[in-house]
Amino acid sequence: VFSNSYHTCYYCRIFYKNFLNPVGGFNGSFFNVVQLYTAYYPIIMTIVWIMGSWVSGLMTHRAMIKSDSQAKVTILLAMFNEEYTIGTALNSLSYLTYENFDVVVVDDKSEDESVTIVMRWMTAHPTIKRDSYNY
Repeated sequence: VFSNSYHTCYYCRIFYKNFLNPVGGFNGSFFNVVQLYTAYYPIIMTIVWIMGSWVSGLMTHRAMIKSDSQAKVTILLAMFNEEYTIGTALNSLSYLTYENFDVVVVDDKSEDESVTIVMRWMTAHPTIKRDSYNY
């Protein structure tokens, strides 16, 4: 299987000498321990890092699934006399693919038709709410 010639790699020779050779093997000397450490440390650490990244990836994926399914997002829109732009803003929010959100339109006592536009959107979309502040 493995020969003890110098044409094989260093790690193969150590593996053959310490584990596959029935006469040789582990003798407990310091030099033998250093050889084993040098031979098997890269292999063992590669396996440990691969398994650790796999477990970490699974845990992160599970946490992302839980947070995505339970997260509620609230979008605030400030409004003061926004008759020409509030309809466009609400229309763009209706195209969101994320479904777990509320829209709060904060009205700073608008004097134009923007309040009626928001009221029409509120009847069509129950996730839209309106707060009115008088300063």
